[in-house]
Amino acid sequence: DGLSAVMSSVTAEQATKGPVLGTDRKTLPPYPAGYDPLMDEAFVGADDPDGYRGIKKLPELHQKPYHDAIEAEWNGLIGIGTFKVVPVAEANGSQTFGCRLGLEEEERPRWKDFQGQGVVQGFSQIESIHYEPDQLCASVMSYNTFRMLLSICCSEGLQLHQRDVSQAFVQATLDRALYMRLPEHYKCPGYVLRLIRSLHGTKQAAFLWSQCLRTHL
Repeated sequence: DGLSAVMSSVTAEQATKGPVLGTDRKTLPPYPAGYDPLMDEAFVGADDPDGYRGIKKLPELHQKPYHDAIEAEWNGLIGIGTFKVVPVAEANGSQTFGCRLGLEEEERPRWKDFQGQGVVQGFSQIESIHYEPDQLCASVMSYNTFRMLLSICCSEGLQLHQRDVSQAFVQATLDRALYMRLPEHYKCPGYVLRLIRSLHGTKQAAFLWSQCLRTHL
C-alpha cells in the first residue's frame, strides 16, 4: 500500500546515507575442480596464520577457509548488535582501542571448522575510566565442585550435558561507552565503532558475562 511504499523509500534513503564498511580483501578465485584444502598436505600441515596479515601471506588456495572463518565472526558480531558505527566526533576525544580479527586460539583437529574471533586490544584500558577495579574477576567452577558433580552423576546413574554458548562474552551489555577502531582490513574513514556489548579483550568482559548469566539463571 501507500504507507509501505513511503516507509520503504525512507528506509532506503537512510541506508544510503549511513556509513559503509569497505574492505581491502581481494576476491579470491574459485578452487580448481576437485581441489579440497583439507586434503592438501601443505595446508593441513601448516601452522595457523597470525591474523589477517598472516593470511595474506599464504598462497591464495589456502586463504579462503581462514577468510570465511573471520568473516563469519564479523557478520555474527554485527548480527548480535555488538557495536554501532559512529562518527569520530561522537567519541569526543575518548581513547579508541584497536581491534583484531583472527582465529580462536584452541587445540583442535585440523579437519574441524576454523573459528574466528574478534578481540579488542583492551590492554590500554585505564582503571576507573574504562572499567572498575572490581570488574577484573568472574566466578568459575572449581575442580572440586566439578569432580563432585561427576561423582553424583555416576552414583545416581544420571546423564550430564554440557552446553557451549556461542560468542558468550558479547551476550552481556557494557556499562559504559567504549570506542574501538575498525579491524585492519575494514575501511570507513571518519568513523569508529562504539561498543555496545562486552567484546573479547575488554578487561570487564568475563565479569559482565558472569553477571549476565547469573541474572538469567
